[in-house]
Amino acid sequence: MSQNLTKRSKRRERERQKRIRSILKAALEIFSEKGYDRTTTDEIADFAGLSKGLLYFYFGSKEDIFVSLLLDGMDNLIKRLQKNIKDQDSPEEQLVSFIRTEYDFYSSNLKFFKLLNSTYSGYVLGKISPENRQKFVAKHYEEVKILEKIFERGKKEKVFKNIDTDDLIYSLAGLMHGLLIMKPGNKDLEKSKNLTIEVFLHGIKRGG
Repeated sequence: MSQNLTKRSKRRERERQKRIRSILKAALEIFSEKGYDRTTTDEIADFAGLSKGLLYFYFGSKEDIFVSLLLDGMDNLIKRLQKNIKDQDSPEEQLVSFIRTEYDFYSSNLKFFKLLNSTYSGYVLGKISPENRQKFVAKHYEEVKILEKIFERGKKEKVFKNIDTDDLIYSLAGLMHGLLIMKPGNKDLEKSKNLTIEVFLHGIKRGG
């Protein structure tokens, strides 16, 4: 009896996760095309092939879907960054790994990048609740902390110049995001990665 209950429970959980993924996938398509304001839950439900009532069973509002989409994507990126950087020995190698991982992730997830970039602009953040805004900011700082540790280690080991860490973080982010916006997709991706590595690493390395 208990085994049958366990099997049913696992089956229900798989179905729940499948529907959540379906909703988030549909939301990404519509949010990235129409933006936060012009997207409706009716459109998301239609695209996902679900009733509006079932959509609200899993998510309480359009805002909850939007924030879940952001947090899920950012979490995937952070896990990938942590895994790739862990395998590198020096701060230079860690920085190169960070840059390559970010480019690879965002170029393979351009719709998510577009959504995230619009959120960073501040307009959308003003539309969501303080609680959800805090969740987003906290997740963003998980990514920032990874880069912060690389720069702090590099300066401590006297590999990088003694430049303010916040300035380094925002300068690198601006360079990468600018190239991704100007050159979307996989076109010239390797060139963009190499350009960022050469210009940025050369600029901050002692003796560079």
